[in-house]
Amino acid sequence: MLANRDGKLIGWGRNDFGQLGDGGRENKLKPRVNTSVTEAIIRLETGSQHAVAVSRLGNILSWGGNRKGQLGNGTFTSDTVPRIIESLQHRPVVGLACGESHTLVITVTGNVYAWGNNRYTFFARHFNCYSSDLFFGIQLRTTWVRRP
Repeated sequence: MLANRDGKLIGWGRNDFGQLGDGGRENKLKPRVNTSVTEAIIRLETGSQHAVAVSRLGNILSWGGNRKGQLGNGTFTSDTVPRIIESLQHRPVVGLACGESHTLVITVTGNVYAWGNNRYTFFARHFNCYSSDLFFGIQLRTTWVRRP
């Protein structure tokens, strides 16, 4: 999947969890423009079965597989179309990353939010969060070190 210069999503390949965000679950052999997204996408990251994007309007959207809460929408239910992550509205995102089944974002103020698979207590080891799988974004405690 990719976002072109106009902010349109173009997807192809495996889609059994709805990770192409086109409203279906059929695999696509050829690249196709995704018409289910109405906002221009400026940043896109993908995990194994999910995707997260930032729109030109500043919204964070997620879609695809959600067995571990990696969509950050407050459920463990997969979604075949991109939907806004309501809990992160009005928090401008400057960084975004997806792992196999977890997601991290960093806001313009330096706050880090994470959700999804917390197997091996990844969030605990790196961000002092001792919780099971997270289906909503939580703000993680971080320490920033200024280099001389």
